[in-house]
Amino acid sequence: MNRGQFLTSCKRLKLQDGKSLVVSRAISQDPACGHWLVFLPGSSAELVSVKDHHIRALARPFKGRCHILVINKAGISLSGKINKRQFSLACDRSMRIRHVNEVMQKVIPPQHLICLAGHSEGAYIAPEIALRCARVSALLLLAGGTRGWIEEELRTMQPGELAVQASEIVKIYSGRTPERMWRGQSHRAWLSYDTDATLQALRRLRAPVLSLLGSQDELIDVASARSDLHSLASFKPKKLRYRILRGMDHHFNNDWDRLITHTQPFITRIFLGHSTSFERKK
Repeated sequence: MNRGQFLTSCKRLKLQDGKSLVVSRAISQDPACGHWLVFLPGSSAELVSVKDHHIRALARPFKGRCHILVINKAGISLSGKINKRQFSLACDRSMRIRHVNEVMQKVIPPQHLICLAGHSEGAYIAPEIALRCARVSALLLLAGGTRGWIEEELRTMQPGELAVQASEIVKIYSGRTPERMWRGQSHRAWLSYDTDATLQALRRLRAPVLSLLGSQDELIDVASARSDLHSLASFKPKKLRYRILRGMDHHFNNDWDRLITHTQPFITRIFLGHSTSFERKK
């Protein structure tokens, strides 16, 4: 991303439910630009900006031909300070989906098209958001699974680990301890993401989807995601493609520049080329 081609800003946006969140924008200086790259960060409690290296790497294939919008979660301030209570509440799946749709409606002109990119938690919710927003014409899912979080956790546990963790899982399903933490997430978040809504949304989507997973990702159930994506790709070969990137972890080894090999053809031909499928034109 050539900074001279963009006007960048970072501001707090007030939402209808009284909460607020930080959005980071890079607005192209091309007056004819009608494309947006919208990025949804994962569940980490940190502020993400259009100036961050991984966002610049994602934007590079666009070559200045899009605006960029990063939608952070509620509870993160402009300085990066975390309000633990608000951030915990923002880990609710339906709330975050509602917030993202509201921000896109407020910020992006109605005639513009959106490439929706999500990492980790952002990739889980992106398909549902796309179903609610017809302007999303392409999806880029990065390190996102397809099953409910608790199901994925159970499938990846080591032998004997379930017996140790069973009491904690029972507490999650009781719904009585929403703020209690388990494996880096609140019980509220675990319960909120205990659904196959991502998979169901992928089945219904009409927009083209590219999903990238790291073979060494230990935070999601890569095996079930591969199986689900393979089935979907067989059923919708013109609409969905996936790649398992050998040797890469959940954060792609902090080397997002290597993703360009896969993302550039998708962005230039599918999104910017206004193609509705992966089928090559004859």
